[in-house]
Amino acid sequence: MTWLLARAYGHLLLLGLCAWGLMWLLCAWLAQALVFFMPAADAVLWSSLAGLPIVLLVGWFGISRRALKQMHKYWGLLLITFVTVIWSSGTASYFRIELDTWSLPQAAQEQLAVQQKSEAGLDDIALQALTATAIPMVQLHLQEQAATANTWYIQLPSARAPYFTLNWQSADRSMHQQLLDRSGKPLVAAAEVKWSDPPRLGSWFFQLHYTLFGALGDVSRYVVAFTALLLLWLSLSGIRLWLIRRKYAEQASASSQLRQQVVALTPAVTKAAVAKAEHWHIWSGLMALPSLLLVSTSALVTMLWQLNTSPLNTLYAENNGQFYAEVLPWLGGSHQAVGTSPVVNLQQLLAAHSRFPVGKIQVNQPGADNSTVLLTQAAESQVSNQLAQVVYDRQGQVLQSSDSQSRAGMQLRSYWYGLHQALFAGPLLRMLMAIASALLLLVMWFGLRQWRARTVLAWYWQALVSTILPGVPLVMLSMVAVLPLWSQFAQMPSALFTEHPSYAGQLLVGLGLCLMINLWRFKLLRTNQQ
Repeated sequence: MTWLLARAYGHLLLLGLCAWGLMWLLCAWLAQALVFFMPAADAVLWSSLAGLPIVLLVGWFGISRRALKQMHKYWGLLLITFVTVIWSSGTASYFRIELDTWSLPQAAQEQLAVQQKSEAGLDDIALQALTATAIPMVQLHLQEQAATANTWYIQLPSARAPYFTLNWQSADRSMHQQLLDRSGKPLVAAAEVKWSDPPRLGSWFFQLHYTLFGALGDVSRYVVAFTALLLLWLSLSGIRLWLIRRKYAEQASASSQLRQQVVALTPAVTKAAVAKAEHWHIWSGLMALPSLLLVSTSALVTMLWQLNTSPLNTLYAENNGQFYAEVLPWLGGSHQAVGTSPVVNLQQLLAAHSRFPVGKIQVNQPGADNSTVLLTQAAESQVSNQLAQVVYDRQGQVLQSSDSQSRAGMQLRSYWYGLHQALFAGPLLRMLMAIASALLLLVMWFGLRQWRARTVLAWYWQALVSTILPGVPLVMLSMVAVLPLWSQFAQMPSALFTEHPSYAGQLLVGLGLCLMINLWRFKLLRTNQQ
């Protein structure tokens, strides 16, 4: 078995290195060829993706069924902890905005309830008019709270988040945040927001999902690409094993005497458990396959066109930033100096703007003579994460504009990755995406049960495995379940229970309790068996 695995992994490594080298050369050549038929930004994107089919062939051909089965099992066991946390937090992030709203303090919840009663029966046009009326108060609030900030970010109210979200970045790069209701009155006090410690649960799930990949700095991109490639390879190898099993089940059963002897010596309970777990692992895997392919390919595609610099070097020589300026023209310019001139009137600018409904306003250098205002299209009920944007100067003149349909290749990628995020999609689509995503946890659970039924594990290892799956998703679900009770706990003395919860502490405490329960359960089971 050791020799079999060594041969299979050596085969995979050799093919992987060859595929990466061929992909690198192919992408550089295609970048030069495609630039004659399409914009340079699209040429970069498509040439970066050209080597993906080569990479997907790795592990598909030239590996025996036994070696492929062992690799499928051990790669799955290697990824199970990491993927469980990533997938659970990513699934919860589909409802990031709703969780953020539910985790607001009690006073803010009551203020939003009063606002909801006053807005009952109003249509979208009337709600937009109320939002526009409150813009002067919002701008005045920012001038008082963030007069020396180098950037303002204003997220306008929407159906999912009926309040203004204000963020501003100070000269020392620290980020501050405050929420206002639709009339411009504060919901919560202004506070510094740290990337590692968001104040609300939905954002915390999102940051947990994101920072697990970003914890290693630049190396994280390779971790993302490698993990996505392994997930994709596990999906394809699982399909191949299933097809081989269906095609050669009778022949393998008739010709393998050794297998018959092993089955005969295996207890009936173990055989039934293995067969049941294998059955559900296969069928849950087939049901989860569309979601797994979507998430793994979109993550892999996003990383590949960022990691492979050969098309960028071929098209733009040393000025690789030109690619991003072509795709995202509003990124140009420096936003370091902060002046003292009057700030542009945002209400007048919004009234004159008619290109698209605005969802976000970004003011760069609010008090400087060269201040600019970036208006971004509202993302409500949209799949694509590439939204139309316009940059205005202080006089209200258009400096730069970007149409979300202007780059066919980038638009296709943005729709694909937009489905990966599903942050802006409608409620039904997000619910379907969450259910499809949660199916992968079932796939891993049944695969794990199949392995446990065939493998004798010590009671403490069984407890640890059961804490990972389904412990992690259950603990995260319990964190959501206690949200309605949080306001009652928050009314207790601050010395006993702080108003700002530590979600990382909740997760660790929940997993610790889950591990203790499983240790007691499996140790008791072992004692009864003896």
